[in-house]
Amino acid sequence: MMRAIYGLVALGLVAGLPSPASLIGPAQAKARAAEGQSTRGLYLELIRQARSDGKPRAALAFLDDFDRTYPGDVEAVVLRINCLLDLEAVTEAALLAERLPTGPRAAALGSEAVRGHVSAAQQDWRKAVRHYENAIKSKPADAYLLSALGYARIQAGSARQAIADLSAASELAPRSPVIRNNLMLAMLLGGDASGVRAMLQTITDDAERQEVDATLEAEARAIIERLANRASAAARVTEQGDEA
Repeated sequence: MMRAIYGLVALGLVAGLPSPASLIGPAQAKARAAEGQSTRGLYLELIRQARSDGKPRAALAFLDDFDRTYPGDVEAVVLRINCLLDLEAVTEAALLAERLPTGPRAAALGSEAVRGHVSAAQQDWRKAVRHYENAIKSKPADAYLLSALGYARIQAGSARQAIADLSAASELAPRSPVIRNNLMLAMLLGGDASGVRAMLQTITDDAERQEVDATLEAEARAIIERLANRASAAARVTEQGDEA
């Protein structure tokens, strides 16, 4: 949903790992440390590229190798969870997410965002909203985090509140069709049908416009039905509690 696109990195560039600092002099240690940080970054880019190319299993294999040199790396754990979600291994992803550290530094490395993705995959939309809100504190200008938050709000029954998040996301990434469609969905559920029609007219391809229109209507109906069923179930539980 929110994959970043990175330049290709040749595997050969990350084959040699830095020597232990204790075996070399201070100047060499400093240079090797910088080289090691660069190597780590290149390897993570390789892994991200594999995932963005639709190869999550290859990315997981690279992560297994990466973990032998950089055990417990938070960014690597976040990548692993995203790969597991790509493969719909939600239970495994959730267990791994529980082991992620908390706090601002971990959130800046993606821990709260990926917890939000896990909660969304579990369709625990209120929990997803909380995690995305925490994630945005570290990255307030991340259009795709704002879009994820907005979509989670829609699914949680707060379409009008979602419009603000998705409008901000659209300003940050005006060419994103995903953000545009999420915004239209929020507007449709929020009662702004005329605004949706105006946005649909900006889609110049007739087939795409018709497909988006039909998809919006179908998803809006499904969300309304699910929220209505949830409200009915909650009312029944309340009635049973009152009777007891």
